[in-house]
Amino acid sequence: MDISVNELMRLYNVNIIDIRDKYKYEMGHIPNSINIPYMILMNNYSRYLDRNNIYYIYCQAGVMSKKCCLLLNELGYKVINVTGGYDAYILVSALVLPVTPQSKVCATTPVVAVALASNTLVAPGFILTV
Repeated sequence: MDISVNELMRLYNVNIIDIRDKYKYEMGHIPNSINIPYMILMNNYSRYLDRNNIYYIYCQAGVMSKKCCLLLNELGYKVINVTGGYDAYILVSALVLPVTPQSKVCATTPVVAVALASNTLVAPGFILTV
């Protein structure tokens, strides 16, 4: 079973597990998620999961979490893959700003920008000035 990031963000009080490594989790994660790296979760699933609860699992792009969910579902756990993973979350939560020829964009980290229209810029990251 899968869920989109948009659908996940509409839910309240849910169990969200980030299976990426600790470093990637600390660099950014979906709000209210906990970090249990893939190998730790797969080697100790009965320690972290309860068969009576539902868990939403994500990775960076949705590939490893899909694999994880398939295996855990076979073991009787109620787990749902977050389609697209953290990458999808970044795209969904991207900041949309108006752009003019006079705009100046500065960032504290490298910013990947996508022009959606001639007057719109989508750029995840920390925008200091526009």
